[in-house]
Amino acid sequence: MAKITSLPKNIEKRAIDYVKGRLKDGSSTYSIRRELLDKNYSSETADMLIQKAKKRFPILIFLIILIAAGVAALIYFLAPLIAPLISQIGTIFVSEKNCGSDSECFITAANLCQSAKFQNNIAGSVYEYKTKDCVLTKTALKINETEPQEIKDIFEGQSMTCEYSNGYFNENWLNTLSTDAELCEGGLKDAIDMIVSI
Repeated sequence: MAKITSLPKNIEKRAIDYVKGRLKDGSSTYSIRRELLDKNYSSETADMLIQKAKKRFPILIFLIILIAAGVAALIYFLAPLIAPLISQIGTIFVSEKNCGSDSECFITAANLCQSAKFQNNIAGSVYEYKTKDCVLTKTALKINETEPQEIKDIFEGQSMTCEYSNGYFNENWLNTLSTDAELCEGGLKDAIDMIVSI
């Protein structure tokens, strides 16, 4: 039987695809060449099919590496721009974090503009803090029992909201009643202004 020395394009393509598949399976070029020779291909044709199969394979790898490098560069350069957006999107899907009385937990969440709540005691009075989307809501839940009833009536149940920028939460709002309250608005702020002006 005569050796196969030339192939029509459609058969050559199928033969090259066959060789590519064998290369991907981990077969050596020697064993693939042996198979082709056993199928009555000439040594020149077998070598040509192997060479063409190998030639196209590195181009594919090069394209994959090029695309991966492009995506990595895009992520690297756009990360500072999209990180705050991703943080904001994350707050949509995450429920409010209950920090209890852990101020560090609350401050961390607040600096990320995440939804969280926290309670603390300032001079015997209990305050609740909630943050969401870089807005703090501070509410006077219970005023110290030693305060006059008039003061309790003015403060208890009152809230104020304070806006801040991502990463710049004002910790003074947690530690004192009136420090930096001028940056806020609401009934609690009005009550503070009324008492301070007396």
